[in-house]
Amino acid sequence: MRVIRTIPSRCSHDRCFPDLSIRRARSARSARRGAERGMVTVELAVSILSAALMASCLCWVIGVVGAQMRCQDSAVAIARQLARGDEAAAERARASVPPGSEVLTGVDDGVVRVSVTDELRWGRLGPVRVSGRATVTEEPHAREQRP
Repeated sequence: MRVIRTIPSRCSHDRCFPDLSIRRARSARSARRGAERGMVTVELAVSILSAALMASCLCWVIGVVGAQMRCQDSAVAIARQLARGDEAAAERARASVPPGSEVLTGVDDGVVRVSVTDELRWGRLGPVRVSGRATVTEEPHAREQRP
């Protein structure tokens, strides 16, 4: 059996009926929740998509930095071998260059200059040019061997 309490017309304030104020507060909160229903789902979806986009951009940046480092390492290895006068080792070092890269070498007044340049693309992003440069002074015996 359920008892329903009625409010007499002469007393309608909350001091006489304290549980009535609790009911009013609960109904106001549930009305606010109804207007915001589904907002958590939308916020979660947007945050997951944003995190995925940021992660993919971070991977792209890490890939670009890695390609930059490979170009720099290749340029240094080639320049060092050319400065020593070891053409065979320089050709082996050229094999370590990323595929599709451009290698420019030059010798000027006993200084070997090597530049390795590569272009990267990721879908519509790009081209991004990365390059590595190295300058090494030739060793004395390497100058004598050159024609």
